[in-house]
Amino acid sequence: MEVTARGELTLGEILARHHRQVALQNRIVSSFRGWQRLRLLVRVAELDRSFELELGGPVFFTPDLGRDWELREARVNGAAWPVEELPELPLIQPKAPPVPPLALELNPSYRYELLGLGQWEGRSVYVLAYQGGEGLERRWGRAYVDAATFGLVALEAWQQSPKQEVRRSRTVTRNAPFQHDGSPLWLPWKVDGDDVVASFGSIATVHRELNLENLELNHPEVARGRAEAFRGPRPMLRERRGEVVFLEPDGAGGRREASSGRKRQSFLLGGAFWDSSLSFPLPLLGYQLLDFSWRGDQQLRLFLAGVVNDVAWSRPGTWEPRAQAFLQLVPFTESLWRGEHEVKGEALYLWRQKLRVGLARQLGGFRLGAEVGADVLHFSRTQDTDPAFRLPKNTVETVAQVQALWQRGTLLAGAQWERGERLTWRRWGFGERVEPSFSRTTVFARYQRTPWPLVRFSLGFDVATSQNADRFSRFSLGGLGGGASFVGLPGGRVHADGLAVLRASLALPLPAGQRLEVTANAGWLRVRPEGQRAAPVSGVGVTLTRRGPWGTVLEASLGLPMVAPGPNRPVVQVVLLRPWR
Repeated sequence: MEVTARGELTLGEILARHHRQVALQNRIVSSFRGWQRLRLLVRVAELDRSFELELGGPVFFTPDLGRDWELREARVNGAAWPVEELPELPLIQPKAPPVPPLALELNPSYRYELLGLGQWEGRSVYVLAYQGGEGLERRWGRAYVDAATFGLVALEAWQQSPKQEVRRSRTVTRNAPFQHDGSPLWLPWKVDGDDVVASFGSIATVHRELNLENLELNHPEVARGRAEAFRGPRPMLRERRGEVVFLEPDGAGGRREASSGRKRQSFLLGGAFWDSSLSFPLPLLGYQLLDFSWRGDQQLRLFLAGVVNDVAWSRPGTWEPRAQAFLQLVPFTESLWRGEHEVKGEALYLWRQKLRVGLARQLGGFRLGAEVGADVLHFSRTQDTDPAFRLPKNTVETVAQVQALWQRGTLLAGAQWERGERLTWRRWGFGERVEPSFSRTTVFARYQRTPWPLVRFSLGFDVATSQNADRFSRFSLGGLGGGASFVGLPGGRVHADGLAVLRASLALPLPAGQRLEVTANAGWLRVRPEGQRAAPVSGVGVTLTRRGPWGTVLEASLGLPMVAPGPNRPVVQVVLLRPWR
């Protein structure tokens, strides 16, 4: 939108005419009903994983109660889900800074400015800017008032609050024109929003798309429809003056506003993982806790799976301290490949335990963080290790890291630099060089888009380089979790001093409430000690998501290396995830 000219009316005159239009609209619109759809796309930066939720159902509006929404349809990661069994997910409606209802009230805490006449999606509008707050606590935006009717066409709102759960947000509200007995009305139609939310010492990005369809004004069945929804078993939400709360049964056939939504959720995890680096399928059985209000003002994340275990803690604020620990109870096999062939006799078992502490701060659209810590490395022989192969010395590896993240809409980009040094190290193997210190640099970006309902397109890239890296500090691709977001590669097979990787995926709906995601990735790798030039690597994968047994979400994935060292054997993973309490 571009402002083209300054209008002849003053700011006060425009606001006065707008308020008259709002008063007329309030007298005409005593109620409405429609069908509301919400699509949420949540990405946790640290885990490089996304979560998708879609909700739909009838909505009932009256001025005294606001907008009440009954949930009748739900999809979790594209799979159909009974609304009665939906978990209370804290990121659906995180706590955000307050905003004025329309940003057009003459509130002394806000400053307003008339920017002039402009165009918004083909309509002539007056453009009004507003801002409020002080220091890092800021709220600002633009309102677009129709030049002919003085109704609110759209509102762009930005908020920034490092001390709140929502660190930064942008919301675009669009209203649609209606006519009622010759009177022009502007009623809600669509809301798009992007939030940056504090998440266990890192951030989660939340993209929201809300659409209101089939709007019916002053319908005589609004009161009866709302009363039936109140008596029904389905969950309900209420939106009033920009705030959303859950409605709980009051025991007398009605609903009341819940005092506060839960800020924690736990999950049970089960399944199996197998690739050619494992002699048998690795069972996955564990428990995950996401607590956004642990001990009031702290956050705690637990992942306990026996084989691998992880805990993360943080205290959100202007300066955000965090701590994280990783415990590995079962060793992973580390093998060495040169070109298409495995180097015989050099496979070994590796245990790696991690401890990190750090500090981060949100500055506008950027999040800057630094952390220090230590890794404990323990090595042992496999059945195939050559007796003449000298095991590396068990050691402690100190680590220092700085990171910057940047978010805009559904685009998340970042850069990270890391330096490590082993306190005790010696010549190992068959006389490999000793490099007790190393450094690594990574740049990455992730982008997601939902061009149509239930369809999701994702694109990402990683570029990384290192100095003095050896077999245990190079970048790893593949395996459980997919290093560098690479699918289709067995773990422990591909290590590189530098890489450039591109990944694309497309998720499509299937009948019976299922969804299929197809992923392809390709890249170039460089391993300096072997003197190789950059070598290609690629893999493909498919993932089926559906409702599983015992109230679970089932994800079954199959990956296959296309261009990679060693035989092209599949990577198989089956995961059942069940909300617990």
